[in-house]
Amino acid sequence: SSGSCTQDGSCITSPNYPANYGDGQSCSIMVGASAAPIYVESFRTNYFLDILKLDGREYSEHSSPHGIVPREGLIEWSSDSSGTSSGWRMCLGAPPGKDFP
Repeated sequence: SSGSCTQDGSCITSPNYPANYGDGQSCSIMVGASAAPIYVESFRTNYFLDILKLDGREYSEHSSPHGIVPREGLIEWSSDSSGTSSGWRMCLGAPPGKDFP
């Protein structure tokens, strides 16, 4: 992995989460192919400006990778310089006590 995102066990967060991430931040984390779908606990980004990529597909604002099963498992994050939000937290598989809707 590289950059300012944080990995805690099977969960990953944007920089400073749950506080706002900064302008011009980026990271990449290889989670690898998985049989477990991604469980998104929170996803707040600036629309089309701050982008999370998973296996080459882009997600921002209201579009998150919830329920997606990673094929290659490369997660890339980048924020521009036009404002920030609270960011995101997601896990491989549902955390204990949670289930997929």
